[in-house]
Amino acid sequence: IVENGIEADRPELDFSDEALGDEGVQRLVKGLEGNSGLRRLRLHRCYLTPKGFAHVGQLLYEGGRIAASQGSFGKADGQQKAGGGGYADKLELLVLSGNDCSPKGPGRDFCDGLSMIVHLKSLSLAMCNLGDAGVTDLFEVLSLRDGGAKAACLLEELDISHNNLGPATARALVSVLGRNEHLRSLSIKANELGPEGADAMAKCLVANKGLLQRLDIAQNGFMLDGARMLLEAFVSPVTFAINIVRPSGQSTGATLSATLRVMGINPTSVLDQWNNNRPAEAVRAGDFVVRVNDKTSTKLILEELGSRAELEIVVNRPGAGLSYMDICYNGITNPGVEELRDEVGRPQGCSLQGSLLRWPGGRQVSMNAS
Repeated sequence: IVENGIEADRPELDFSDEALGDEGVQRLVKGLEGNSGLRRLRLHRCYLTPKGFAHVGQLLYEGGRIAASQGSFGKADGQQKAGGGGYADKLELLVLSGNDCSPKGPGRDFCDGLSMIVHLKSLSLAMCNLGDAGVTDLFEVLSLRDGGAKAACLLEELDISHNNLGPATARALVSVLGRNEHLRSLSIKANELGPEGADAMAKCLVANKGLLQRLDIAQNGFMLDGARMLLEAFVSPVTFAINIVRPSGQSTGATLSATLRVMGINPTSVLDQWNNNRPAEAVRAGDFVVRVNDKTSTKLILEELGSRAELEIVVNRPGAGLSYMDICYNGITNPGVEELRDEVGRPQGCSLQGSLLRWPGGRQVSMNAS
């Protein structure tokens, strides 16, 4: 690969279970210097150490730098610049599971590369011996938002299962998922979150405001009470509050229907400015205003919006939230499973022995006794 390069049209390289080691990955990065066609790179159990993760970080960083030099997502004025790209700058999937990045995590070089790459959508760090301390730099990258010194991380799928993660990681995720706008699938199964971690994961769902779609938290020792907290968070509507100051003589900028459904947001309005500054708490078309300050009736809400300067607006987002959650093998007995099913009203599709709870609209929870 180093001598001959890799064909520009080759979309995938799979080195899973090959003993590349750190030196082999360093050579691989060099071989990808002129490549812009690779989309998927699988390095599962390739005997990488933190040094190898740093080499992968170099690949991500250089690929991201090249993509940025060619304009947003590798384009410039609608066309890719002459000369093509390099360093796998179009990489979309990266599998690093089964490598030992040590309890200190994948390292700053890797995380700097992760914050730079723009096309990468899926990352697996399963079975990488992370531990609670090892996710610190990773979570810092996931918390980045557009408009800061560094661009937001655009990952949509992340797997950090089998990594000896405890309640501290679950607590840290509350802030991360409250800020991240792009992550849609998270696997944190087969860790050691425990009942305390279940409480934190339920808070994650509230903080995330319905952006995450799939959550796998099986095999974490939540027990009955922990599973109950997660189910309650799953079935609860997505509701959040914003606080804005309406300038005198101006409206908030929200166009509301007779039922207080948000039909649109006027550009440059105070609400539009809120959305731009706080995208994770943005009010969107389709949301419903359910309370303004202490007013809950439609008439009084409209009067409050037009007369008060300081406004606390509570918004409900129908149909938002996880589409799928897996809480299997969490130390729940058969009677406990039946109890939880009764508490959520035995949604359509439940059976006495089945593990899948189905709600109208396709939402599902997988839950069993263990």
